Amino acid sequence: MDMNVDDCDARVFQYFQAFTEIVVDNGLQALISGGDVTKSGYKARMKARCSILVENIQPTMLREKIEHQIKHERRDCKTDDAALFDLILEHARVQQRFHSQ
Repeated sequence: MDMNVDDCDARVFQYFQAFTEIVVDNGLQALISGGDVTKSGYKARMKARCSILVENIQPTMLREKIEHQIKHERRDCKTDDAALFDLILEHARVQQRFHSQ
């Protein structure tokens, strides 16, 4: 994530957008793109996609919080990138408020 962006929502959106661009630019859609739900391997692709997104979250404290939430409370975020986006955004906003005080 680009920590130079002050707006928390924009930072998370840019993170997901940059990830999608990297996937497309490198021709990795067949491996980690969401695509059609009815195609075989959809869940495995989404799991890989979400796993990579979580592994690369910065700052580390945010990543650890997201990993904890996914492991214990939000298991849906393992295979649903929209739910993962909402979870990251929620916790990034909390951290933003805490650090801006």
